[in-house]
Amino acid sequence: MDQPGPRLPRRRRRPDVGALTAKRHTWQEAGSHRKRCDDCDLLAIRRPHPYARRWFTEWTRGEQSWNTPQGDKTPPCTPPADPA
Repeated sequence: MDQPGPRLPRRRRRPDVGALTAKRHTWQEAGSHRKRCDDCDLLAIRRPHPYARRWFTEWTRGEQSWNTPQGDKTPPCTPPADPA
């Protein structure tokens, strides 16, 4: 008689997933192919890909930068901390 294997523990759902998600960006036009988030000062620049017929996005905030060819996702909207 075949007996079922060991039972795996049930996955627990996160209690408050909505509170853990980041706030959405609020974009304003900042020139040709450029947008800036009002809350976190993130600059998104759409550029033509150098070798393919498509566009890619580069995001910059201060010294940090991210882009889509490297597989980066849009950084979360985190307002700058108040210098107190």
